[in-house]
Amino acid sequence: MSTASATPEDPDAQAAAADDGLVGRRNDLIIQRISQLLNSPHPETGTVLQGKEVTARAQARGQSLSTSYVLGLRSANRGVPSVHVLQLLADIYGVNLNFFASQRTPDDFRADLKLQAVLDDHEARALFLRAADLSAPAKENLAAIIEDMLRENPDE
Repeated sequence: MSTASATPEDPDAQAAAADDGLVGRRNDLIIQRISQLLNSPHPETGTVLQGKEVTARAQARGQSLSTSYVLGLRSANRGVPSVHVLQLLADIYGVNLNFFASQRTPDDFRADLKLQAVLDDHEARALFLRAADLSAPAKENLAAIIEDMLRENPDE
Protein backbone atom coordinates (compact mmCIF):
# COMPACT_ATOMS: atom_id res chain seq x y z
CA MET A 1 0.00 0.00 0.00
CA SER A 2 1.43 3.38 -0.94
CA THR A 3 2.07 5.80 1.88
CA ALA A 4 1.16 8.71 -0.42
CA SER A 5 -2.50 7.61 -0.44
CA ALA A 6 -3.01 8.03 3.31
CA THR A 7 -6.00 10.23 3.99
CA PRO A 8 -7.90 11.00 7.17
CA GLU A 9 -10.69 8.70 5.90
CA ASP A 10 -8.34 5.74 5.35
CA PRO A 11 -7.07 4.44 8.72
CA ASP A 12 -5.32 1.44 7.13
CA ALA A 13 -3.32 3.74 4.88
CA GLN A 14 -2.50 5.96 7.86
CA ALA A 15 -1.27 2.94 9.84
CA ALA A 16 0.84 1.77 6.89
CA ALA A 17 2.35 5.24 6.55
CA ALA A 18 3.18 5.30 10.26
CA ASP A 19 4.72 1.81 10.01
CA ASP A 20 6.79 2.85 6.97
CA GLY A 21 8.08 5.85 8.91
CA LEU A 22 8.99 3.69 11.90
CA VAL A 23 10.75 1.13 9.73
CA GLY A 24 12.63 3.89 7.93
CA ARG A 25 13.80 5.44 11.20
CA ARG A 26 14.76 2.01 12.57
CA ASN A 27 16.69 1.17 9.39
CA ASP A 28 18.49 4.52 9.54
CA LEU A 29 19.44 3.81 13.15
CA ILE A 30 20.74 0.34 12.29
CA ILE A 31 22.82 1.70 9.39
CA GLN A 32 24.18 4.44 11.65
CA ARG A 33 25.02 1.92 14.39
CA ILE A 34 26.83 -0.40 11.95
CA SER A 35 28.92 2.52 10.72
CA GLN A 36 29.63 3.60 14.31
CA LEU A 37 30.72 0.10 15.27
CA LEU A 38 32.97 -0.37 12.24
CA ASN A 39 34.57 3.02 12.87
CA SER A 40 35.20 2.42 16.58
CA PRO A 41 38.31 0.81 18.06
CA HIS A 42 38.09 -2.96 18.30
CA PRO A 43 38.19 -4.11 21.95
CA GLU A 44 41.13 -6.50 21.38
CA THR A 45 43.36 -4.26 19.27
CA GLY A 46 42.37 -0.78 20.46
CA THR A 47 42.43 0.33 16.82
CA VAL A 48 39.84 0.63 14.08
CA LEU A 49 39.91 -2.57 12.04
CA GLN A 50 40.59 -2.23 8.34
CA GLY A 51 38.06 -3.81 5.98
CA LYS A 52 40.38 -6.72 5.25
CA GLU A 53 40.80 -7.33 9.01
CA VAL A 54 37.02 -7.54 9.48
CA THR A 55 36.90 -9.92 6.49
CA ALA A 56 39.65 -12.08 8.05
CA ARG A 57 37.81 -12.21 11.39
CA ALA A 58 34.64 -13.28 9.58
CA GLN A 59 36.56 -15.99 7.74
CA ALA A 60 38.07 -17.19 11.04
CA ARG A 61 34.45 -17.75 12.15
CA GLY A 62 33.71 -19.72 8.99
CA GLN A 63 31.72 -16.84 7.45
CA SER A 64 32.23 -14.68 4.39
CA LEU A 65 32.18 -10.88 4.11
CA SER A 66 33.93 -9.10 1.26
CA THR A 67 36.17 -6.14 2.02
CA SER A 68 34.16 -3.92 -0.33
CA TYR A 69 30.94 -4.89 1.46
CA VAL A 70 32.51 -4.02 4.84
CA LEU A 71 33.71 -0.67 3.47
CA GLY A 72 30.21 0.06 2.16
CA LEU A 73 28.78 -0.69 5.61
CA ARG A 74 31.44 1.45 7.28
CA SER A 75 30.57 4.46 5.12
CA ALA A 76 26.81 3.84 5.53
CA ASN A 77 26.47 3.37 1.76
CA ARG A 78 24.72 0.01 2.09
CA GLY A 79 21.25 -0.88 3.20
CA VAL A 80 20.47 -2.86 6.31
CA PRO A 81 22.20 -6.25 6.09
CA SER A 82 20.64 -9.54 7.08
CA VAL A 83 20.34 -10.55 10.71
CA HIS A 84 23.06 -13.11 9.96
CA VAL A 85 25.52 -10.34 9.00
CA LEU A 86 24.48 -8.22 12.01
CA GLN A 87 25.12 -11.19 14.32
CA LEU A 88 28.51 -11.79 12.70
CA LEU A 89 29.51 -8.14 13.21
CA ALA A 90 28.25 -8.26 16.80
CA ASP A 91 30.39 -11.36 17.42
CA ILE A 92 33.47 -9.79 15.83
CA TYR A 93 33.14 -6.62 17.92
CA GLY A 94 32.03 -8.19 21.20
CA VAL A 95 28.58 -6.63 21.44
CA ASN A 96 25.18 -8.28 21.33
CA LEU A 97 22.64 -8.01 18.56
CA ASN A 98 20.61 -5.43 20.50
CA PHE A 99 23.45 -2.95 19.96
CA PHE A 100 22.16 -2.18 16.47
CA ALA A 101 18.77 -0.96 17.70
CA SER A 102 20.06 1.02 20.68
CA GLN A 103 21.64 4.41 21.32
CA ARG A 104 24.15 2.90 23.78
CA THR A 105 27.86 2.78 22.99
CA PRO A 106 29.82 -0.37 22.10
CA ASP A 107 31.66 -0.03 25.42
CA ASP A 108 28.32 -0.01 27.29
CA PHE A 109 27.36 -3.29 25.61
CA ARG A 110 30.76 -4.85 26.31
CA ALA A 111 30.43 -3.82 29.96
CA ASP A 112 26.99 -5.47 30.08
CA LEU A 113 28.43 -8.70 28.67
CA LYS A 114 31.24 -8.61 31.21
CA LEU A 115 28.73 -7.96 34.00
CA GLN A 116 26.69 -10.95 32.84
CA ALA A 117 29.80 -13.10 33.01
CA VAL A 118 30.44 -11.84 36.55
CA LEU A 119 26.89 -12.67 37.56
CA ASP A 120 27.38 -16.19 36.19
CA ASP A 121 30.43 -16.61 38.48
CA HIS A 122 28.99 -17.67 41.86
CA GLU A 123 31.91 -16.35 43.93
CA ALA A 124 31.94 -12.98 42.17
CA ARG A 125 28.16 -12.70 42.45
CA ALA A 126 28.31 -13.38 46.20
CA LEU A 127 30.97 -10.68 46.59
CA PHE A 128 28.95 -8.26 44.47
CA LEU A 129 25.79 -8.86 46.50
CA ARG A 130 27.63 -8.35 49.80
CA ALA A 131 29.19 -5.13 48.50
CA ALA A 132 25.75 -3.84 47.46
CA ASP A 133 24.82 -3.48 51.15
CA LEU A 134 27.83 -1.26 51.95
CA SER A 135 27.60 2.49 52.44
CA ALA A 136 28.75 4.76 49.62
CA PRO A 137 32.08 5.59 51.33
CA ALA A 138 32.71 1.89 51.99
CA LYS A 139 32.01 1.10 48.31
CA GLU A 140 34.52 3.79 47.31
CA ASN A 141 37.12 2.23 49.63
CA LEU A 142 36.43 -1.22 48.24
CA ALA A 143 36.75 0.07 44.67
CA ALA A 144 40.12 1.66 45.57
CA ILE A 145 41.32 -1.65 47.07
CA ILE A 146 40.30 -3.53 43.93
CA GLU A 147 42.03 -0.96 41.68
CA ASP A 148 45.22 -1.33 43.75
CA MET A 149 45.03 -5.12 43.45
CA LEU A 150 44.55 -4.92 39.69
CA ARG A 151 47.53 -2.57 39.31
CA GLU A 152 49.70 -4.95 41.35
CA ASN A 153 48.47 -8.02 39.42
CA PRO A 154 47.51 -6.81 35.91
CA ASP A 155 47.14 -10.36 34.56
CA GLU A 156 44.27 -11.20 36.92
